[in-house]
Amino acid sequence: MKICISGASERIDKKNVRSVLKWLEKELRLDRFKTPISVKVKFIKNLYKNTGCYGQIIWEDTNYRPRKFSIDIDPKSYVSKITKTLIHEMIHVSQFASGKMQDSLRVFNQRRWSTKWNKKFIDMDKVDYDDHPWEIEAYALEPIYYEKWKVYKRKNR
Repeated sequence: MKICISGASERIDKKNVRSVLKWLEKELRLDRFKTPISVKVKFIKNLYKNTGCYGQIIWEDTNYRPRKFSIDIDPKSYVSKITKTLIHEMIHVSQFASGKMQDSLRVFNQRRWSTKWNKKFIDMDKVDYDDHPWEIEAYALEPIYYEKWKVYKRKNR
């Protein structure tokens, strides 16, 4: 997996961010794809203040099984929150890369983006954020991977 990190956080250094991402590459089996995954992590000042989220992911190449992603992270969070946010966003990387989740342009009376989950369109206007199936999955897996990360980190000091 190609990793690029820009910006900085006073709470976590780039070496630790890279370590979390490399570990997640194995845990989430992101190394199984012929075309390698590329992840740019950007620490964005005031991300939470401006968007209400600690992290967000954007695919940068194609909406069908993308391989290039940007992850924006709020640098003011604590190390544990930054790590959990990286885990959460990397779960979305896995969902997109595997084809489980796909952004799609749908045409009704107007053009608008929607998301497919397991090949089924999810109407973003009718489903609350907390009820998006990809968020339910990411929030469910986030604490599991975080605990596994802590065990891995303790064993590999």
